[in-house]
Amino acid sequence: MLKYILILFTFCTIANAQTEIIIHKTNNSQDRVKISDIDSITFSTTPISFFISSLLPASGKVGDEITIKGKGFGDIKGTSYVDFNSKASLVYNNWTDAEIKCTVPTGATTGILFVWVNGKPTNGVEFKIDTNSVKNPDISPNKGFVNTIVNISGKGFGSKQGNGYVTFNNTKATSYIFWKDTLISCYVPTGATTGNVKVFTDKEETININSFTVQTKQSIKQTVYGRVIDENKKGILGADVTLHGKTTKTDEYGVFLFENADVPNDRLFAVAKKSGYFETTKAGTPNDSGLVQLQLLMPSRTLISTVQSSSSSTISLNDNAKVLLTANSYNKADGTNYSGSVKVYAQYYSPSSDTFAEVFPGDALGVTTNGLDAYLYSYGFINVELEGANGEQLNLKSGTTAELHCPKNGFDKDTIPLWYYDMAIGKWKEEGIAIKSGNILKGKVSHFSQHNLDVSSRPNFSPEIPPAIITGTVSIGCEENRKIEGIGIQVGQQTTYTDKNGVYRIYVPIVGNNIVVKNIIDNKSVIINNLVSGKEYIVNFNTKNNSFIVGRILDCYNKLFEEMVYATWGMNGFTYNYAKNGLFKLTLPIKTDIQIQVGKQKLSVKTLDSCEVTDLGIIKECDTTGGTIEMRIIPSGTFIMGNISIKQPVRAITISKSFLMGKYEVTQKQWKYIYGTNPSYFKGNDNLPIENITWIDAVKFCNDLSLKEGLNPCYSIYYGGSYVFNAQVSFDPSKNGYRLPTEAEWEYSARSSSNTDFYQGNADDFDINMIAWNSTDSTHIIGFKKPNAWGLYDMHGNVNEYVNDIYRNNGSNGTDSVVYNSNYKKNNANYETFLNTDPLLSNYKATLYYGYMPYTIIRGGAFNNSKYLMQTYFRTIDRLVNYNDKYTGFRVARNK
Repeated sequence: MLKYILILFTFCTIANAQTEIIIHKTNNSQDRVKISDIDSITFSTTPISFFISSLLPASGKVGDEITIKGKGFGDIKGTSYVDFNSKASLVYNNWTDAEIKCTVPTGATTGILFVWVNGKPTNGVEFKIDTNSVKNPDISPNKGFVNTIVNISGKGFGSKQGNGYVTFNNTKATSYIFWKDTLISCYVPTGATTGNVKVFTDKEETININSFTVQTKQSIKQTVYGRVIDENKKGILGADVTLHGKTTKTDEYGVFLFENADVPNDRLFAVAKKSGYFETTKAGTPNDSGLVQLQLLMPSRTLISTVQSSSSSTISLNDNAKVLLTANSYNKADGTNYSGSVKVYAQYYSPSSDTFAEVFPGDALGVTTNGLDAYLYSYGFINVELEGANGEQLNLKSGTTAELHCPKNGFDKDTIPLWYYDMAIGKWKEEGIAIKSGNILKGKVSHFSQHNLDVSSRPNFSPEIPPAIITGTVSIGCEENRKIEGIGIQVGQQTTYTDKNGVYRIYVPIVGNNIVVKNIIDNKSVIINNLVSGKEYIVNFNTKNNSFIVGRILDCYNKLFEEMVYATWGMNGFTYNYAKNGLFKLTLPIKTDIQIQVGKQKLSVKTLDSCEVTDLGIIKECDTTGGTIEMRIIPSGTFIMGNISIKQPVRAITISKSFLMGKYEVTQKQWKYIYGTNPSYFKGNDNLPIENITWIDAVKFCNDLSLKEGLNPCYSIYYGGSYVFNAQVSFDPSKNGYRLPTEAEWEYSARSSSNTDFYQGNADDFDINMIAWNSTDSTHIIGFKKPNAWGLYDMHGNVNEYVNDIYRNNGSNGTDSVVYNSNYKKNNANYETFLNTDPLLSNYKATLYYGYMPYTIIRGGAFNNSKYLMQTYFRTIDRLVNYNDKYTGFRVARNK
């Protein structure tokens, strides 16, 4: 028989023989037995001098700290220890006679806890191990890029990070925004790869999270559209909007469109410029729907003062802001010194302004001095541009500085970081500090752009202010709570838009206690009080006080037609929708007179009551009246063709009859009107010129447009043979259809009665930018430069233009142009007797076949050329008739 000694209690009353009690062997090990298994029990009545009176908490997870209160533990731990069901704790944060603080050891299981004091145990208290304290751990988002912020949710990560960390497929994260027991927010580390995410807690436990996909930065296709407005919310016409190397212009409503643009897949940004306004920018995030909406507010560029470069000057701005300039501190854009009068254009923007979130450049994302992204809260920013007496751009000379004074706007620390906006990367960059002096923040800058005073979510100054997370949805209550895409949400100083699931999410640095979250569609707002760092707040909006207008747009072939749809009402009411796949839906105020514009069509509609839908049905975007091409009448006459200075023979050419010439280059919209497709390299606005087409494509367009408008085609095209390209083109000038202008007609029309290098004058006598797009990176919307005397636009620059003539090459069958370059005599013995009246406006037949392909002739120069390659008489003959590129398009002509 085993002998057990019960030493836990002074006395024990046993209710029945099946009751379980805890007894200890004399060797201090522990067994659990039933009374029925014991032959005899010896009770000890020795008084207990040490005991546990309380245990907090009574359950927990490995690594948790617990507090044991009682008596007789001793003032020094010595060899004493705490026993968690036969697992001793190894970490003690406090040990006194009446209280012990220790952590739950690895391997501990639910059971009885004792304190062993000098080899003897106290009374036992049950402690429960919470093995399910981390429930449904998850990561959001589940895909992203290096330096993307991710949030890992669950429970039991520990209230502080300590030695804990997160790994992304075995790569340790090194930068954390916050670490809480239920939420960890960190940055995806450099070197991370796709795989499982794990959390290693300070409690010596590993927690497996869902898989995370590490994306690589690459180019994807997105349709990016939006609006450029002024301070009065009016659209700005003709602003240049650039999106990652592509540029387009805003229309009369200030709307721009980049269709299927190549953009980075992590973050995109657009920059807007126009004379008379400060340059501005906004950023957005590509998404699965392929549509990104932006709105850019361009402040007016106001001349504040004119100072002399030789003197120091103080420029006073609004709200007591100032710019302090030092003498002799100016350089031109090329780095040379500037002296003379200096025009100062400047504006201070207060964070208390109603339009601050809209006018704030970019978004709240900045780059710290150590190269990491940070979320910013602005205490105001200032825009400064300097200009010389002749309009030249100026900046500060290397080694010199200017001083900015801005109101502190409630900022209560001694210093605040300065940031400037870097248009090249679309982010704010940290550079310098401002120091509080009374009610003013003073900082020195070495160059001028937009300068901002911000606190951030990064620990570049003490203390760090981790952001909160604001998220939610926008739904339409009268449509079974359908989640709606593209709705603007203003969160404090930032504006974001809902995605295709109606969801928005944004990080907000903690400054002050309250933040306003506003749904821009119906101007409803929610105030979040007592904002807590690191906490996620959900704000959902449900709108019912709206009506809707819907419709479908079809082209001439009854196919769905993509188009921008506009709605205007009242003084400032405006909204728009990009009808992807031809379907549009506008969310509008109730019972209001609305003007709808679809393409060139304008409709007047009165909206219905709340939640009611007005269906406009099918809208045909189809012009069968010949209005698709605007033409100008070109009078008959005689002109001097060529230029002897570049070794081109000069001769008198007579155009015997007046004819019609396209007012503009053929646009992508006109091409889509015929074919429904768009082969252009540069897209984003249907009023960009068509390009990336061959000469024979242009000829075929002329025929197809002629047939659509009931005219007789000028060309006959026959295909045949087994070669890649084998065709015969016959031209009949007696027909009344569309055609390409002859080379002589093109130069005659471009000159418009002038005899100079350009219709505006000689090359060195005027600014070429008045009449032409040149030395740029892409095509431009037609019709924004000054036309010539006969009302023709873009005769120089934008795209090269094909003409009707084909240059004879290596004996192949082709027409002879008035080929007035130095090679003409060698190739054409009859040059001297060639017709001087209506050259090549006559029947011809050209055979185009593999191996003997003739060359086309192009005129006018392209967007990337210097002005000397765009002169009226300059010609290029280096493109085969089956060759296409992004530099070449055309315009059409017709017999009158």
